[in-house]
Amino acid sequence: MRKISKWLRVIVVGTIVISPIFCSYASKADEQGDLHRSLEMELEQVPGSTGYEVEVTRLLADGKKKPPMTFKLETTVWKATLLPGHYEMRVRSFDERHVPGDWTTPLDFIVKLFPPQIISPKDKEEIVSQDDQKEKVKLEWSAVNRATKYIVTVLDQKGNKVLEETASDPTITVKIPVASEYTWHVLPTTDDGTQADPSVDAHFKIIGKKLDSPSISKIPEEDTKLITWKPVEFAQTYNVILEFKTKTGEYKELLNKKLISPHLQFDTPLKTGKYRFKVRAQSANRLDSDFSTAEFDSFSAQDEQLHRASYQTKFPLFVKLGGGTTGFNYTNQSMDFNSTTSFPTQGVTGIFSVGTWFREKSKWGMVATVETEVVPNLNQNNAYNTIGLQAVRRFNFGTSSQIRVYLGALMNQVPDVVSDQEHNFYQRISTTYGPSLQLAYYVGLTDNWALKFSAQMSPTLGGQTPDGGNLRTKIDGELNFALLRNISEHFIAGLEYYNRNQQVTYWSSTANNGFSGSPGMTPNSLELDSQTLMLTLEFGF
Repeated sequence: MRKISKWLRVIVVGTIVISPIFCSYASKADEQGDLHRSLEMELEQVPGSTGYEVEVTRLLADGKKKPPMTFKLETTVWKATLLPGHYEMRVRSFDERHVPGDWTTPLDFIVKLFPPQIISPKDKEEIVSQDDQKEKVKLEWSAVNRATKYIVTVLDQKGNKVLEETASDPTITVKIPVASEYTWHVLPTTDDGTQADPSVDAHFKIIGKKLDSPSISKIPEEDTKLITWKPVEFAQTYNVILEFKTKTGEYKELLNKKLISPHLQFDTPLKTGKYRFKVRAQSANRLDSDFSTAEFDSFSAQDEQLHRASYQTKFPLFVKLGGGTTGFNYTNQSMDFNSTTSFPTQGVTGIFSVGTWFREKSKWGMVATVETEVVPNLNQNNAYNTIGLQAVRRFNFGTSSQIRVYLGALMNQVPDVVSDQEHNFYQRISTTYGPSLQLAYYVGLTDNWALKFSAQMSPTLGGQTPDGGNLRTKIDGELNFALLRNISEHFIAGLEYYNRNQQVTYWSSTANNGFSGSPGMTPNSLELDSQTLMLTLEFGF
């Protein structure tokens, strides 16, 4: 039997003093299955009295009254069981002659209904919603005998009334905003206004569905001071984690904090290195989002300037000049003259190039180059040009390394020197053109010194030959090694070595000078190998 105590205060009337009445719930049922409340009343003794009489009348909702019930007492204690309802009572005493005294003024009192038992949601229960706005919640409690309706009240965390609904059955479904905590109770009542004590307050919370993951904006690689992401609806805070990749390949946590705004700001740029950034959205009484992750390389401008300045100036425009000595090995097999010509020789090479980065820190640029080789041959000095136009894209690695990719077009002139059987020499020129691809790798050794390694290839797609014969496709190649020195913010000097191989093969269309050839059958071929040692100077402005 569940017991809950209540004290009802009454007043002193006439000669009878009614003490406080003690009421308790009881599980005793009458013939109709209704539960009664046990009442206990103690009267103050009236001098000379030998007994007391208590009259209790039940008041109905329509203003009528039930027939009164009377109780004879020999002591000052009255015990009774009454159905829940609205009552009035009066008391009188008897003297030793059994003569009654006056009735006290009628006093109204209410025997309350039993409070209901909360079934669902129970106290401290959590409801996980799949909605981000409102959730249907089924409120359920035990039925109370004689109750004709139930007043359901739901309060928010501040005690404000969220809703108050009246139900005829011991259950009701309501829609309540998610991501909040609530308190609720039920008050049973009858048509005549008889109420119960409210149910015990039950607290529950509704957890909103998982938040969307933040979308991380592109993280700048140079001078990283700010990381941003798109705000997430309903998010109140963001949990951010920043990790640094160590030399062992493991990530070490640098910070783990909560932010209100959708950005992470640093007072100073991150040090150069590889980082991993993670962020998730959070909100009270909503499920956290999944982490969004981004890995990025950060280059401190200070670190980068110290090392990359050894091979590039900070200015977007540049001009490069260079000159040096070249050793040539020349071979020519000519069907036109039915001869083979081969000789080594020394010459000189000069280079001029002009280029630009589209902005000071842009990764894209253009460069145009003119390279002239002077190949002396039997008292003849002959100049042959290589002209190129290329787009360039640079990629930074770490604090000191950079890869540049050049893609463009190249035109080559190659000497076509032949001799006949009388040792008469003929000087001609073959010209080829085609696309070019170059990869260059730069690494800063110190603040002022750097190394460069590059490789270039250019396939022949067309050109001009001395007798107009059709060209066969060949691939020219070049390797370059350089030691670079930054001598000021505008100038970079270099000592460079080039190894180049140029080839031209074309079909002979005629037999010249009386030699019998096999036109259209055997190609003419020439090859020029050169090794160049050159001093260069690049000027940035």
